[in-house]
Amino acid sequence: MERQEKIDELSATLAHAQQAADEARAQADQRVRDARQAALAEQQAELEKLSAQLADVDVRIEEARQRERKQAREDYEAEVARTLKQVEDAQGEAVETHQEHEAEMARLSAELTRAQSRADEAHAVACGEYQAIFDSMSEMVVVHDLDGRILFANGAAAEAVGVGLEALVGRSCFEVWRPQGATFEVCPGMAAVNDGAPSSVEVRTPDGRALVIEGDILRNDDGNVIGAIEMALDVTACRETRGRLSASLGFSQTLLDGIPYPVFFTNAQGQYQSCNDAFARGILGLSAEQIIGSSIRDLDEQVPEELLDAMEREDEQVLRRGGAESYEATIACADGRTRTYACHKEAYRDADGEIVGVVGAMMDISGLQSAQGALEAERRQSAAVLSRAPAIIAEIKPDGTTAAVYGSSQEILGYEAEEFIGRNWWETLFPGELRGQLDDVIGGMRAGLDLADSALTVQTRDGEQRTMSWTTANLRNDDHELLSILAVGYDITDRARSEGALQRAFGEASERVKKLRCLSNALRLADDSELTLNEMLSGIVAGIPPAWRYPGITTARVRVWERDREAGDASGPPVATQSAEIVVNSEVAGEVEVRYHEARPDIVEGPFTAEERDLLDLIAERIGDTIERRSAQESFSKLLQFRHTLIEQANMWLMALDRSGNVVLWNRAAEKISGYSRDEVVGHDEVWEMLYPDDDYRAEVTRATAEVILASRVIEDWETVIRRKDGTERVVSWNSRKLIDDDGTTIGSVTIGRDVSARRSGANTDPSSD
Repeated sequence: MERQEKIDELSATLAHAQQAADEARAQADQRVRDARQAALAEQQAELEKLSAQLADVDVRIEEARQRERKQAREDYEAEVARTLKQVEDAQGEAVETHQEHEAEMARLSAELTRAQSRADEAHAVACGEYQAIFDSMSEMVVVHDLDGRILFANGAAAEAVGVGLEALVGRSCFEVWRPQGATFEVCPGMAAVNDGAPSSVEVRTPDGRALVIEGDILRNDDGNVIGAIEMALDVTACRETRGRLSASLGFSQTLLDGIPYPVFFTNAQGQYQSCNDAFARGILGLSAEQIIGSSIRDLDEQVPEELLDAMEREDEQVLRRGGAESYEATIACADGRTRTYACHKEAYRDADGEIVGVVGAMMDISGLQSAQGALEAERRQSAAVLSRAPAIIAEIKPDGTTAAVYGSSQEILGYEAEEFIGRNWWETLFPGELRGQLDDVIGGMRAGLDLADSALTVQTRDGEQRTMSWTTANLRNDDHELLSILAVGYDITDRARSEGALQRAFGEASERVKKLRCLSNALRLADDSELTLNEMLSGIVAGIPPAWRYPGITTARVRVWERDREAGDASGPPVATQSAEIVVNSEVAGEVEVRYHEARPDIVEGPFTAEERDLLDLIAERIGDTIERRSAQESFSKLLQFRHTLIEQANMWLMALDRSGNVVLWNRAAEKISGYSRDEVVGHDEVWEMLYPDDDYRAEVTRATAEVILASRVIEDWETVIRRKDGTERVVSWNSRKLIDDDGTTIGSVTIGRDVSARRSGANTDPSSD
């Protein structure tokens, strides 16, 4: 706002100075004309008076000569002396009057010079302000002409390539970047002009920063292409962030591949988005690259038909119902062996709660099924065989007393089988807090329910806790009274730990996916130039709560200047807060804040993780960068519009020529005075034939124009008569001088014309008289 106000103030000052100069010039011209006319009138009157006096003297002399020659001669001499004295007196008065007029003209000229000086100073201040605004921008800004040469560059552009501004103007983009190792041969701006669409390249600066240079077409109000503009965005931090994210994704994939159980993720169309090596090579015998992007039907040559039908059927149910589905499938694996898997699939939802895919995991239960089969066989064998079973088989009375124990009780629990006899089974293996897990189990068994592969934690003789899978059968008499409970237990501690590790790994991978989705959403919204700042902030803050570890108790807030946006359904006061500052142009403009409304265990930064800190910092940084870029683009657009407005709204004919005399600039005043539109004259030199149809007169005008460019001649207040498009004639006063670049090379000329037809009825057509 301050820059815009300063630009508006400078514009008003410049306009006021121009108006004052025009008024002073008009007043001076009028006073000069009045003084000249008054002097001529006075001189004419004196001459007429003297002529009358001389005539009267001649008459008297002739009469005197007739009467008396001698007396007449004396009288004549006396009269001549008197007349000469009168002539001298009249001439003295005329000289004095002329000197007074010259003094008045000198005073008016001095006033006009001072007014012009004030206007020039105001213009110089305005130009300095424009350059300061561009140089304050952190992004590189470069403007090209249609020949691909740099017309303007700001300080950031010069700093990016390590050269001065004067060394940039007049050169092409790739010539500037070639010493830095750039490989492109066409500047992005010129590529945009050639292709009719924006273009971009990425380069490295001498200090190692990565810049993306974006080029676009520069048009005038009529839509004609007049050049190209390039702006550069520093993406070094973004590249580093992507590197870290890529490393994080690589770690997640390595972690998934380290899980021995098949894991995969499909989108709503059934196409695989991710999977681990156990699924790709172990189940399908393919690489992950061959699977990603394909559906299960695309792999029908590698997957049996019955498995295809089962997987598609379960996927459809999960996508239709949501929630989770579990089933068993016997699969012919890639190694030729047939295994039985317990498959679990669960719907995956986006931040809006929409189902966007299916997450699946498979567990090989072939060994468990074999063990269950062996148990059934062992039940039909003798007690000697039971004693060698790799499990624990116990007969327990309704009151909990142990009647018999077979199997590997020593190896698993540290107790000899005999030590259990007569002791309470439940109190021995489930002391203290472990007893709580039996409240429902014992009651259910007494009520006639059997356990089937139920995982319970027991305590061994040496105090170690182990996880065992229990299967029970209730023995009853003919009256259905409970006689005893037959319990078979397998040590699944290692399997439980592996399953826990899988669940933790899957949970961490899911957390990373949530955070990547949040970051992708923030980057997409920040790069969408069609969105307003409020729309961008609302979209970004809405995606934050679902990305944190506990979305149900999470709210988020983004505050930038007077704009404040919040998201999240949690209520109550926050108990933990994580925030990151939003920095715009090295100043803190706001912050992004995440809040938990219920207590959670401390992890790294209170209950927040290190990845959540990195994500919050990235979101805040991206918001700040986007606001800076939008501010710079808006300032640059307003500056271009301001310059264009100055040229178009000037009340003087403004025209620029290149070295060949072709018109390259023709403002609105030129159209109004000449009657010829910009489209009729720009790009060629036929305007001289239009304005000066007489060959000889045109030759004089074009010769003077050429002298400005080639001989460095300066034309001031040179009046010519032009013929307008409608055939009428106008008198135009010209001021012209050549244009040179920073290297001293002449690139053309600029001419200012004023319509003085009301002041003059004719025109001085001799250029050499200036």
